Amino acid sequence: MTQRTGSHQAPEGPAAAGVQRVATNIAVWIRLSSAAVGGLVAVIGAAPPARPDWVTISATTFLVWAGTFAYIALKRGLSIPLVGVDVLVVVGICLVYGNVVPAGALASVAGTSWVDLIASTGVFVAHTGLRLAHGALATVIIAVAAAIGRSVVSEVPVVLVLQGVLAGGMMVLLRSGAEAADTALAKRAAAFVDAASRAAVRADERDQQRRLHDTVLATLTMIGTGAISRGSPILRVRAAEDLATVNQLRSYPDMEAGGSQCSRLDLALLAARSVPRPGLRQLDVDLDAPPIELPRQVTAGFADSVAEALTNVARHADTGSAVVRASDRPDGVVVEVIDSGRGFATDWIPPYRRGYRDSIAARMRAIGGDARITSREGVGTLVTLWWPHD
Repeated sequence: MTQRTGSHQAPEGPAAAGVQRVATNIAVWIRLSSAAVGGLVAVIGAAPPARPDWVTISATTFLVWAGTFAYIALKRGLSIPLVGVDVLVVVGICLVYGNVVPAGALASVAGTSWVDLIASTGVFVAHTGLRLAHGALATVIIAVAAAIGRSVVSEVPVVLVLQGVLAGGMMVLLRSGAEAADTALAKRAAAFVDAASRAAVRADERDQQRRLHDTVLATLTMIGTGAISRGSPILRVRAAEDLATVNQLRSYPDMEAGGSQCSRLDLALLAARSVPRPGLRQLDVDLDAPPIELPRQVTAGFADSVAEALTNVARHADTGSAVVRASDRPDGVVVEVIDSGRGFATDWIPPYRRGYRDSIAARMRAIGGDARITSREGVGTLVTLWWPHD
């Protein structure tokens, strides 16, 4: 499962996830290309006072790190630890400036050496993987290291800071736009689920009205028209059946203005299955849910959690199908969301990953239930939602 940058505290929506995927790809491309070009320039342009052994070690170390960075970023996404290590590597290269660049670069104030290239790309990578405050801090650290390493007055630190301002401003605009789009999509999805829940309530009302029409009202009509006499044994049988129907309907929640106190879980899950997920992979969801009556807030909690779990499947699991299964057990109601996608190591989920913690687990705990996620790389993921009976 691809992880987002740790500095992004809001739950990840499809637009924000798309921006972060692009930012990750840009960071990987920048890091690999700068390592290749920088390493080549470092070796070809090596001249006193640059020391060949320092040049070789520095260029080789950075090439190895660039490959490692790209692998981890593409597999798990950008994170604070990954970007932090990248900043430290860049700082280390900057601090040995005098030992890895020729005299011409030392005398230049234009910032054209291969180390300056590494420092510049380090600033951009930091801002693609971190929020503005952390990116600004990384920029200052790299600029200070560049100034210390050069040991001469230069405009390079100022240029690095300006690059940081531009990169940070660009990422702020992109992320703000993505978050605004996600907010609009979330409101639309919530309205969709609410409309479906109201439709489910109306369907329950119509079902009760039909049952009354087909039983009690039909019997009364037959008595009124004389089709059945009061002493008929058939009337006693029908009356007993109709009474049982009325008692069953009385056990249903009262219909109040604004809707019922209870609603059907299976119908809410059907709505959650159909929530639009623009920009994400379309899912073929197999729903297995018997009719289950629950308090409306509990039904909404289940439906919203399932919708979020299916969004995670579409975003991360690399599969086009999922299963939603509900069951009413003696100890409570259980809903499972199952996929056979790529899976992930659950012990790796960092504390800043709020999609599961806030959008699923916290939502279920708010209604008195709980959630558990089970996954293994290459096997798939199981999200279990549980709510106890009173």
